[in-house]
Amino acid sequence: MKHKVVLIAIAAFALLALVPAQTFAQQNKNGLSITPLTFDFSLKPGESKTDTLYLTNLSTVSMDIQTDARNFLAEGEEGSVLLTKEAGAYALSTWITVSPNKITISPKEKIPFKFAINVPDNPEPGGHFGAVIFSTVTNKSELKQTGAVVSQEIGALVFIKTPGDIKEKADIESFKSDFPFYEFGPIDFTARVKNDSTIHIRPTGTITITDMLGKKEIVEIETKNILPGAIRRIPARWNKNILFGKYSASIRLTYGSKSEVLTAQTSFWAFPIRWALIALAILAVIIIINTLFILFFIRMGQRKAKAKKE
Repeated sequence: MKHKVVLIAIAAFALLALVPAQTFAQQNKNGLSITPLTFDFSLKPGESKTDTLYLTNLSTVSMDIQTDARNFLAEGEEGSVLLTKEAGAYALSTWITVSPNKITISPKEKIPFKFAINVPDNPEPGGHFGAVIFSTVTNKSELKQTGAVVSQEIGALVFIKTPGDIKEKADIESFKSDFPFYEFGPIDFTARVKNDSTIHIRPTGTITITDMLGKKEIVEIETKNILPGAIRRIPARWNKNILFGKYSASIRLTYGSKSEVLTAQTSFWAFPIRWALIALAILAVIIIINTLFILFFIRMGQRKAKAKKE
């Protein structure tokens, strides 16, 4: 049976972590790599914008490439995206044209592709999201010979903001450490941020951790894009191992054109139980040894006193 397996090469980090192209290439040594991975523009109604992205064939064989533009939506809370051709309030694909549309790329070759964005005269204010997709084209003779073909897709994500009556609103749905009690660090935190805006947001901020004595330490938070209507999990780690007592942690995020502030608090306990048990065991041994010595000397004294009486 002839079938086609499509490997989607767009990952969550392409959407929100802005991973350098070199890293992306290292993870696709037998296929394709693309740079840049993301584009972010603010455009007015009727305005046009052109830019360039580069596709590299990392393999040892030539590949037939076809370009396409699609929309994307957030999928889950980890930053994954769902590519779609369906139109919606945040659709962008119909605004994008790519040149060349079809091309053969030789082994190890790097080819520039121009893409143009043409904003309609009356776009919906707010965010619009799309992707420039590169797909390998299957050779019909190869399909007849093998009966199964592995196709590859890779793409760059495009974020557009158009002016108008834009809503900017977000909330921290939850903020907590992974566990309420730790024996040793590091401590992992997770904030779940919901974006109720009509544009994507990129909250920035820190976590302040305070111990029982009032000493504070600051943890920087990695910036993540959050699409409209989506909830995004934002992790952070406090790399400290030796901990004791109760700790409070407060997160402070800013987002949007007006630098709106979001805050939340949590707390956790930490105590090195194994170290404490070892210390107690050592203390018990010391007490037992001291007790034995005392009993020994008392008994020796009693024997000496008895010998003098005799």
